Amino acid sequence: MAQVVINRFIDFYGREVGKTGLRPVIKGFCTQQAAKNFHKLTEYEMDWYMASLRALPHGERNKQITLVYFALARWSLQSRRRLIGNSSNPGLLNQFYKDVHGKWVETLPGGRIRALNGQFKLIFESYLKHLELDPDQPLPLAKLFDTSPEGKFARKCRDQLVELARGSDEPQIRIAAAKFQNLTFSSLRKSSAL
Repeated sequence: MAQVVINRFIDFYGREVGKTGLRPVIKGFCTQQAAKNFHKLTEYEMDWYMASLRALPHGERNKQITLVYFALARWSLQSRRRLIGNSSNPGLLNQFYKDVHGKWVETLPGGRIRALNGQFKLIFESYLKHLELDPDQPLPLAKLFDTSPEGKFARKCRDQLVELARGSDEPQIRIAAAKFQNLTFSSLRKSSAL
C-alpha cells in the first residue's frame, strides 16, 4: 500500500514540476534498479538450496525454522506479514490445518481455502515433530516461530550455501551462487511458480 502512495505522489509531483520519467526511490534503492538486479531461481536451484540447507551441520531447531520459512515463501499464497505476524499479533501454527484428505491447507483472506504442496507437507510435518506436536492432531494456538527466521542463522546458512554452490560440480549451481547471495523470502516467492 505504501508503495502505491509513493508511486502516486511521484507521478503527481512529476506533473506539477513538469518533469516526466521520475522513478520512486525506497530506502536509497531505485525500484527499477532492484527489479533489474533480481534473477529468478529455477525450481531445481530452489530444491538444491533447501536440500543443502537441510544437510548443513547445524542444530535442528534453526534449520527447521529456516526450512519452514522458505517453504512458506515457495508454496503459500499468504503475505509474509500474515504468515509471520509481529510482536503484538504473531503468526500462529493453527493458520494451517489438514483437510479431510490429509492435505495441509491455508485459509486465504476472504475465507478461500487452498491446499499446499506435497513438499510443504514433508517440511512442515518434520517441523511439527521437532516441536513435539502430532501432525495428525489439530494444531495449538501457538506462535509459528519462537524466534525470527530471518536472523543471524539464516544469513550464516546463506553464506555457507553460497560457498557450497561455488564449489559445486554442477555448472547450473555454480552459476546460481550469485542468486543465492541475495536470497530472501521475497526472492523465493517471486521465483516460485504458484
